[in-house]
Amino acid sequence: MDESYRIRASWIARDDGPALQNGVVNVVDGRIVDIAARCDESVIDLGDCCITSTFVNAHCHLDLSDFREAIPRQENFAAWLRAVIAHRQTQLESSSNDSLLNRRQSIQIGLRQSAEYNTGSVLDIVSNFQSGMYSDPTLVNIVPFAELIGVSQERESATFQSAEELLRLMPAAGLSPHAPYTTTPALIERAVRLANQNDRPLAMHVAETIEELQWIQQRSGPIAELMSNFLQPQTTQNSFQSIDGLLQQLSSARRTLLVHGNYLNETQLDFLAAHRKRFAVVYCPRTHHMFGHQRHPIVQMLKRSIPVFLGTDSLASNPDLSVLSEARHVHAHFPQLDPKTIWRMITAAPRDFLASTSTDDGLAIGSQARLASIKLPSGQIRDETQLYEYLLTTDNHPNRIPDASSKQ
Repeated sequence: MDESYRIRASWIARDDGPALQNGVVNVVDGRIVDIAARCDESVIDLGDCCITSTFVNAHCHLDLSDFREAIPRQENFAAWLRAVIAHRQTQLESSSNDSLLNRRQSIQIGLRQSAEYNTGSVLDIVSNFQSGMYSDPTLVNIVPFAELIGVSQERESATFQSAEELLRLMPAAGLSPHAPYTTTPALIERAVRLANQNDRPLAMHVAETIEELQWIQQRSGPIAELMSNFLQPQTTQNSFQSIDGLLQQLSSARRTLLVHGNYLNETQLDFLAAHRKRFAVVYCPRTHHMFGHQRHPIVQMLKRSIPVFLGTDSLASNPDLSVLSEARHVHAHFPQLDPKTIWRMITAAPRDFLASTSTDDGLAIGSQARLASIKLPSGQIRDETQLYEYLLTTDNHPNRIPDASSKQ
């Protein structure tokens, strides 16, 4: 017998169309089969609230979730990165079993917190993947990206071996060449080829800091000093000469997430716009704010119709893993942006871009019914514009809607 139920609310923030007032979501066997303006059958009435899908966190490092508080802002990005590297070394220097346990526990902290903040899918950058890291993926849908690092031939071979195992074990997994200063054109070529062969997405930290640009252009500055401890001389010589050349190479991949993009220039944005079906930018607003970067070019990106999604980055740079708080931060700092556009950055937009990846938890017909509700003021929301404005300014947080079939 089919398990079915119907839920009514004053508003439904659907992913596949305009928000619906006084709508009903019809669920059968855990999937949404209809979203209607009315229903003649019995319903569970949630009253003055908005039914929403779970959210998509488009960039996270779950294995850094054991930080009790974010690493304070340092004199420069390289100094902050040193602290992250030291933390990861501590995790990995334990015995093999203890190392896996430490990282699994850290990931579980991040997954539990993500679930509490109504995140349904996390795009997680996986460093040194080990089988068994994701011990309980039922809390949140995980879309892992295997981190690829080419500071030496040995390290590159090891990361590709780990990545290939991840692709084999998890059908939704992608690949993540780390950053311009830890990869080479040869590594990117190999990553693009492997991603395209398996129809998997890429993700890469690009134009994140001024120090990164200084390293690319001059091979000097704090990142050069940091990487001198890791990079083999031939790797430095063969590294990227410009962000433009990197973007040109990445455009051969079917889908690439450019993480941060804080310092992309106008020419580079024009290139992304010309290839907007292949590129999206992931902006991590509160991490960006913590580092004190120049104003993010999100407005220029959206004017060019470049897809933009939001991520939390990690607890090493952020107070929590609430991607809704990221959206509210964007609304507060870029009030000229359409609230619905911002809302879609954590819901429908990343799901659409990653259509062939397992992010099947939207508020749309055919999706899994992983739903939540946000309390609304009684009778005060008159149209869609007011709805999304309220959702991004209220302090109200989503509450997950449990399977209601037993309550019919």
